[in-house]
Amino acid sequence: MYAQHLGQSSVIATKIAPGSPVMTATATLPEIDVASNLRASSRASVEVAELSPRFASEHSDLHDEWTSLFETPIDANYAQLPDYALHESASLQNDRGNSGLLLRLKSDDESPSMAILQPKSIRLGRSAAAFAPRGWHGYRLAGGHWLGANSETSRRQLLDAVLAELARRAADFLLIEDLETNSPLWHEMQHSVPRGFVLHLPANVQPRLKIQLPETFDQFFASFTSKMRTNMRRRQKTFGEARLMRVTEPDQVDEFVRLAGEVSQQTWQTRRIGLRVNADDAAQTESLRILARHGLLRSYALLRGDQPVAFSIGNQLNGYFNFEETGYDSALADLAPGIVLVLRVIEDLCTHDNARWFDFGGGTAEYKRHFANVTSESGSVWLVRPTLRNRALLTALAANNALGQLGRKTLARLGWLSNIKRLWRRGLA
Repeated sequence: MYAQHLGQSSVIATKIAPGSPVMTATATLPEIDVASNLRASSRASVEVAELSPRFASEHSDLHDEWTSLFETPIDANYAQLPDYALHESASLQNDRGNSGLLLRLKSDDESPSMAILQPKSIRLGRSAAAFAPRGWHGYRLAGGHWLGANSETSRRQLLDAVLAELARRAADFLLIEDLETNSPLWHEMQHSVPRGFVLHLPANVQPRLKIQLPETFDQFFASFTSKMRTNMRRRQKTFGEARLMRVTEPDQVDEFVRLAGEVSQQTWQTRRIGLRVNADDAAQTESLRILARHGLLRSYALLRGDQPVAFSIGNQLNGYFNFEETGYDSALADLAPGIVLVLRVIEDLCTHDNARWFDFGGGTAEYKRHFANVTSESGSVWLVRPTLRNRALLTALAANNALGQLGRKTLARLGWLSNIKRLWRRGLA
């Protein structure tokens, strides 16, 4: 572990822990114009530590402070939970051996704030692989925001420090996934990016759909039109008897992963992207078990008799439910098992350990539009070091993305896009 001392005219990394796995010598950061973006008149220090398996024992005070900070803000994300982040870091070590990072900012007049970064490697398609044959390597901001950083000054200082650290490590990028456009971090990305990095938005922002849940399910159901209520009742009647399994405890995880894994093999997502839930993936199973041990896991399986037909992986913290992953058996698509599952989940959220918000995440799938009553906007943001290789790579990726968007617009104009999507979900395309 080491500290960066941030003042108005310098950004210097100094050794503070001999024998640390991170650094063993005093170093000056690369020549990027980060210091000019520091807005505070007071000095601030940034400690940096790798998220190694020995983190909790080697940095016990920092680990305790991290835990306390996670438990304090109402907008903490499950990916920032110390045990989860440490497990994820061990699982995600890329082929360069990089582990996750924790950066802690402390200034003279601000409470501490932190950034948790996880390694991220991108496998490139043929059109871009020529520029980076070994892949593209950087970091992802866990949870999509800082922990703490309640003032504009601390947020900007932490952003400066994160980018300085990534430049020192020759990382290609910082990725912030599904960042909402009304968040302070989005504003800083648009207006305060230090020189030495370029902002890359590979796709336009998209709607982010949510449900602000009332106190009872009856109130939620009554918010729909009479026709929609009739259609939903008909769907459930046609679907037949089904049992919803709520998964929140560690001893339920193995059975849930087995059931979800069976369904996942039959989903359209698996045919297009790859298996989403794998019962043989010990790391994936342990990540769910960690969330359950901390009271954050809230996942579901929908069964007809003993046969699983749909699942969702989610978590809940401070009354905020995140709908992270879902799938259904595409052979039953005509019975709308996904719609039935979501409706049953919403009913459970209104009756057991009530949630106030249901967040579908990014995207505008039809079933999300069906239920959502609140819409914001979000998009993935990349901050990229502007090396010649990275600039050429961004140009290739932008061209490929433009071709993809042109193809989708053409299909939509011809009226074929929705039909093709429907065929995908039924396993016919």
